[in-house]
Amino acid sequence: MDCADHDFIEVACLYQYRLKISLCNNQQKEGIALTTQVRQQGVLKAELLIIQTSAGNEEIVLDEIKQIEALTSNAYFSVLTF
Repeated sequence: MDCADHDFIEVACLYQYRLKISLCNNQQKEGIALTTQVRQQGVLKAELLIIQTSAGNEEIVLDEIKQIEALTSNAYFSVLTF
């Protein structure tokens, strides 16, 4: 994921966009973007997007995201494809 895509994700969190996220394994998640986080386990590092769903907060590994669609009207982006 390039730097510009990270910026769009940060904007989504800042304005708490409602997102529809398609994962590489064809699962879909929908929720409100809350924040990003870096988690380190030993030598492995994962960048996460935290969203609020009807089932609670979910952590999504950024490298597992195939597409993000902004469901919030007048968003700075409509669809990001990775």
